[in-house]
Amino acid sequence: MKKTILLATFALLLTFVSKAQFEVGQKVINGGISLSTSKSTSTTNSTQTFFGFGLNSSFGKFITPNHLIGFGINYTNSSQHQESPPNLYKTNSNQIGLNYFSTYYHPLAKNFYWFITWSASGNYSFNSYNTTLSSVETIQKTNGFGVGIATTPGISYKLNKRILLNATLNNILVASFTSTRTTYSNSSQVDKYNSFGLSSSLNNINLGNIGIGFSILLNKK
Repeated sequence: MKKTILLATFALLLTFVSKAQFEVGQKVINGGISLSTSKSTSTTNSTQTFFGFGLNSSFGKFITPNHLIGFGINYTNSSQHQESPPNLYKTNSNQIGLNYFSTYYHPLAKNFYWFITWSASGNYSFNSYNTTLSSVETIQKTNGFGVGIATTPGISYKLNKRILLNATLNNILVASFTSTRTTYSNSSQVDKYNSFGLSSSLNNINLGNIGIGFSILLNKK
């Protein structure tokens, strides 16, 4: 009798876990934004300022009650200014990327879900580095492309029937390939660089690894 009750309880729990969370064919719009800034001054009158900005959005569709697939686009910009009189250093970095993603959702509690996303991406970057030493300015420009795959887990809260609030732990596992080309304003030299990387954010979890965003659930039609 006890075994029968245990088996029935297990079957009931399994039914609850596997029941439909979202509608097949339902479309989803995702978005997120990040912003960071800092300024520091040393005892040698050297000042350093930093500004970073990121924007991402995506469009997906549920192909099963807990499996979402789609495409996304993202843009990031960061700039740094360091002044150590009479020297000046400035950097400006930009990156735009496209990605394909596959996300699986599973219920945690009422209106809470945990999810894991696998994504494949490609990006193009263009950066500039300005250095002024003794009134002589040198401009270094770098552009390149990269491709990669990444795994990102997270938690969603269903605020209402149309909005999900998301928190993610970005780049748990990342494999990537990059290729860059660098030119110099005061030289005909051209540097080319290719690299392959495999990394994980688990060895250095900080606020930069945590993402906050939202999803909008649309009607099927």
